[in-house]
Amino acid sequence: MKLLDYISQSQCDEVVVHDTVYDIELYFYGSDSSDQWNDAVNRIAAELEVTDVEDEGIVTVALSDLIISKMEQLRFLDLFKSYGIADIMDDMMNIFAGFVSGAWMNNFADALTGE
Repeated sequence: MKLLDYISQSQCDEVVVHDTVYDIELYFYGSDSSDQWNDAVNRIAAELEVTDVEDEGIVTVALSDLIISKMEQLRFLDLFKSYGIADIMDDMMNIFAGFVSGAWMNNFADALTGE
């Protein structure tokens, strides 16, 4: 099941997302709001396969694997200062917490979705 599907079916207002490899915790919200930020986050969630449901509202996805598979696109868009996967994953919690612009998040989603 894709993360976006899980979020839309969940009874939880907030879904906690962990990565299969890196110790990160991201928060996704079911939102009807349509703006550049939410649209980009939803596009990313549509790409991520839920690999484990730890508890209601707590899931694991392979975000790091998706990022590794799209590294060429990320480099092309020049989104990060360093392209080591550990460095990028260290930034994920800040990225998904909103410390980037909607335009940046849209470019990130473009890279991860191949658009």
